[in-house]
This record gives sequence, C-alpha cells and structure tokens, in this order.
Amino acid sequence: MVRRPIPRSSGRSWKSRTEYPMYANAWLGPQPNARVPGDWPSGGPVARVHDIWRAAAPSLDHLAPDIYVQDFKGTCALYVRSGNPLFIPEARDVAGNLFYALGRHSAMGWSPFGIEDLSPDGQVAQSYKLLREMLPQLADWQAAGKVTGVVVDGDQPETVELGGYRITAAPARGRGGPGGPGMAGGGRGGQGRQLAGSLPRPRRRQLRPLPFQPRASRRLSPVRRRVPPTSCPRCCPAESPRARGQCRPIRGPSR
Repeated sequence: MVRRPIPRSSGRSWKSRTEYPMYANAWLGPQPNARVPGDWPSGGPVARVHDIWRAAAPSLDHLAPDIYVQDFKGTCALYVRSGNPLFIPEARDVAGNLFYALGRHSAMGWSPFGIEDLSPDGQVAQSYKLLREMLPQLADWQAAGKVTGVVVDGDQPETVELGGYRITAAPARGRGGPGGPGMAGGGRGGQGRQLAGSLPRPRRRQLRPLPFQPRASRRLSPVRRRVPPTSCPRCCPAESPRARGQCRPIRGPSR
C-alpha cells in the first residue's frame, strides 16, 4: 500500500482560511516496551526531530506532546524550545502537573486523556473550577513572568525565584516519614504532584462542657487549720475520737 504524500501547501491553504491554531501532537518515544522505531510512530514530532519539524512545517503553530511518561518536567522542557509554546492535549490525570505546566512554562492548555470518565468531584475537576475564575488574570501573569510552578519529586527540594524572592519547596515530613501518610502532596507513584489542599483534614475533637464542680473542689492552698468538732459532721461522727480534736486538717480555699 502506497500512501500519497500530503502536499506541503495544504497547511498554508488551511491557515489562510481560518484563524484557529494548528498543531501536531506527538506520541513520545522511545518508551519502555517500545524502544524500536515502528513500535511507536517515530516519524511524529518527537523531541529528537523537534527542530526539523519546526523548520519543515512552519504553518504549524506548535508541536504538542502527549505526556504519559513519568518524567513530566523533563518532557515539558523538551517542548519549549525554538519558540514552541507548550500545549498538552493528552496526559495522565495528575492535577499537580496542570499547575506546573501553567506556572513554570506558561502552557496554553492541558487535558487528561478520557476526561469524560473522571469524577466530577476529583482533583482535576476541582482544579478546573479553581482556575476558571483566574484564567484572564493568569494569562497576564504568564506574559509578565509573575507566576511559576513547582513539582517536588521524592525527597529532593526544589528552589525557584519569583518576584525577587527565592522559594524552596520541600515535601512535608509527618509521622509517616518521607512519602508516608504524613507527607503533604504525596501523589501517584510516591511523587509529590498532588495538591496539598486535597489531603483529608484531620478530625477535630469535640470539646464537651465540664460538669459543674462545687466551690470546695477547687484548688486549695496549703494552709492548714484546726476545725472545731461541731463543724466536722461530714467526715466523722460527733462522738468519735477525731471529732474530739483529732480531726484531719482541712485546707482552706485558695486566695
């Protein structure tokens, strides 16, 4: 079967009739279990031929990677070269990657694969709701370099500079130790990519009102005093030896 090559002017012709951006998405490779060209579409705009695609297809506005590999940060860095704006049409549903792409590389968009199958109460849906009110202002922040993103992998901290400040982000160490239950933002595969705000909040113990305590049960001072026998019917009978002057000392109220 011989395929007819697409004329080089096809992209230019379409570009002249529409204002919509044009892009080509990249099936990344080589990958585990797909290391030989042919096991993955090696002719696509993968990182090793990125510059060739940028030169040979000037009608394309950007080259867009489908990121399913673990190295999300490294893949993003490969696709912001030669003036290529970052756009991720397919990715794993890790909400932390969304904020990293928007903040660190001023990404134009990010979408997980099979978004219709995700829970409306999940992290991705909640992140979209959070960003919906920020998008107009966020675009201005991206253009002015006033926003950034951080992804902490493992136990290694990451340092960024923003607004004249140097910020170091590190995973929180709780009772579970690194990567344990006490580590804020423990994402999939032990990577700190999840939102810290999505962690379950600890339950607060409900304080119950204390029962009424009589005045005599308050803290007493160490003052010792002798009590007359007639005023000691609570602890001993009136005719007992203790009532005849041998009653135990009673501490007076504190002053």
